[in-house]
Order: sequence, then structure tokens, then C-alpha cells
Amino acid sequence: MNGSLTTHMVSSCVTERTGAQAYTDAAPTSGAWVGRHYPSMSGSCLGSTIEPLSNSISGIKANIDALTVNGSTAGQIGIGWGWYMVSPNFGSLWPSSAGAAYDTSETLKAVIIMTDGEFNAPYCNGVTARNYNASRVQSNNCDPDNGEPYAQSRALCDAMKGQDIMIYTVGFQIPARSRAENLLKYCATNSGSYYRAGSGAQLSEAFSAIGRDITQLRISK
Repeated sequence: MNGSLTTHMVSSCVTERTGAQAYTDAAPTSGAWVGRHYPSMSGSCLGSTIEPLSNSISGIKANIDALTVNGSTAGQIGIGWGWYMVSPNFGSLWPSSAGAAYDTSETLKAVIIMTDGEFNAPYCNGVTARNYNASRVQSNNCDPDNGEPYAQSRALCDAMKGQDIMIYTVGFQIPARSRAENLLKYCATNSGSYYRAGSGAQLSEAFSAIGRDITQLRISK
């Protein structure tokens, strides 16, 4: 009802960064913190956490195999953290796995964005904003701090491209000409960097093709 209060526990989860650094990879320090998430009274986060940059193929595959379906699709946050993982400015979070400096003469940076659905979970004050189809999460009675999720995603992709980061995108079982597909095509570095997969086999081939392309780009450098 109008005027009622809802209590949410603080958590160690994150949401979008707001303010002047919303669409940059500035180091997460005072004035540029990422957003905090207040999910529910339990204060629990998603079971899967970020895996720092690694060259352990077996470890990466084990983490992928352990992923489970949960919650909604805050794709704009995923895009942001894809960038942060390869950014040297976030290296303090993972000192032994910090992203290399931006240097196009010696370093190739690539980010893969994949989704199997529409982006439906922007945030307001650390809680899912109103009027979005975000299942099983708490909703706040206010609009998204950074606006709708697709505009947020485009801004992040534009900023990444400004740092000469290669962006590959993969849509898994998403409808043609949907908002999700339009976003993935927009974010991809070029038309050949977008892949649409309708099955597990096609998904595997998409990632194999991305791997071959990255290898070829590294050789050419």
C-alpha cells in the first residue's frame, strides 16, 4: 500500500554503478563505487560468483558446469562486469588476475556477451525497479536509476569499443528481431561478431568460431 515500508537486508551483491562513472571502468573507489544490492530479508546473493581471469581450462569448465538457472536477466550488469574483468582499473580486486594495461600494440582484449532472454532487471536504490518483469526478486516503487536496461547496455558497449575492446555476442534461443537480438547486434564489434544459436551444438560452434577468430587476431598482431 502507498506509504508502507519494506526492509531489505544488505548483501555483498552488486547492481549498476550510478553517477558520473556509470559508464566508465574507473577504479571502484570513493565516488565511483559499484551499486550495492538489497535482495530480500535473507540478504542472500546468487550462488555463482565471478571467476577472475584464468588460464586454467579445467577450472573454467568446472565453473561453467556448476552454473544454475536463477532469477532474472540483468544483462546490463553482466556487460559492465565483462568490461571490468579485462580492465586494468579493476585489478585491485584480483591482484593475481588483473587485466593488462590498455595497449593495442601488445594486448588484445575481448569480451563475449551472451544471453538467453530479454533484459528485465534494472535497479533503483539497490532493488529491482518497478514495472519490470523480474521474477522472484523484490521490487522497489521507483524507476531505474540509470534508465531502461537496453540503453544502459548500449552505453557500456559504446564505452568498451572506445577502448578498442573486441566484443563478441551470442544469443541462445532468442527470437529473431527481438530487443535482445537487436542489442547483441548493436554491441558486436562487427556483423561477423554476432552469433545466434538455437541448440547446444550451435552454441558450441559459436564459441569455437569466436575462439578461432581471437586466435587469428592474436597472430595478426
